[in-house]
Amino acid sequence: MKFDTISIVIDNKNEIDSVRKALNAFKKSHPNSKLGKPKFGELSGKILITFKVESEYSSDIILSFAQNYVHVLATTDKIKKKIDIATAKYAEILARNSKGWSDMKIEQPEMSISELESFAEEGRYEEIIRISNDLIHYGEKIVSKAKSIINESIENAIEKAFEKGSKNSQLAEEAIFKLIKVAGDSRLRVLNKTDMMKKAGEKAIELILKFPEYLLGLVDLANNPDVHNYINTLAFIKFGEKTREDEKHYEKDIQEAARLFNLRWLEIAFDVAQNLLSEDEKKAFHDNMNYFRNKKRNEQN
Repeated sequence: MKFDTISIVIDNKNEIDSVRKALNAFKKSHPNSKLGKPKFGELSGKILITFKVESEYSSDIILSFAQNYVHVLATTDKIKKKIDIATAKYAEILARNSKGWSDMKIEQPEMSISELESFAEEGRYEEIIRISNDLIHYGEKIVSKAKSIINESIENAIEKAFEKGSKNSQLAEEAIFKLIKVAGDSRLRVLNKTDMMKKAGEKAIELILKFPEYLLGLVDLANNPDVHNYINTLAFIKFGEKTREDEKHYEKDIQEAARLFNLRWLEIAFDVAQNLLSEDEKKAFHDNMNYFRNKKRNEQN
């Protein structure tokens, strides 16, 4: 009997209920499945839970977590593929469940196509996603339009945040926060908007590099389990490139980063993301890993 190890992260103990709901729904649908005893840990200030499940059921339990907005870590290529399949399947379920309600006689909130287009232009993708999933209240015409402009609204959210943040360091801090929020948005993961999430992460890295006072933001991004593993590894690589070109100037940043980098997590992230990295980036990652391992050892001695 083969087992897969599933790892999930939650922000706080209040989200345990979501985990319980997902597990209860899974067990109800698959009463003969076997789950290992969960192990609890900590990852970048969040609660890490790992357990083993029979391989034949791992896709189903990942789907159950997706339906309850519980974040499953893509710890291996195999698990990543199953996550991609599960999130795509959940998106289909949402679309299927939203059909067949257009004849219901309920009072619908006033909403026009032009208002939706304004939302998209302003980058208000969260509002558009909410409307796109509410056929009962908004009707087929509005929901159909909302679904058609989700991508545009996400692109505009990214571009507007980056453009505003590029103007000066004061505006950059808020922009970096917004871009990282897009890069780790669970709703976008469910809708399979991975490329846009990665783009938001790349833009956040670009802004951080432009304003070195926020350089330690790359450490936070490298350790962030909500963003794509490619962004974790890229943030780690870029921090090394920036600081190691002038180690004396960035000595304090390097010392702080050596203390904070979760190197074990970054190794997991690299295993998943390495196919997206160039050969030069892979080399830079390994060089950085050796460099910061030595820094950690020196601090401990």
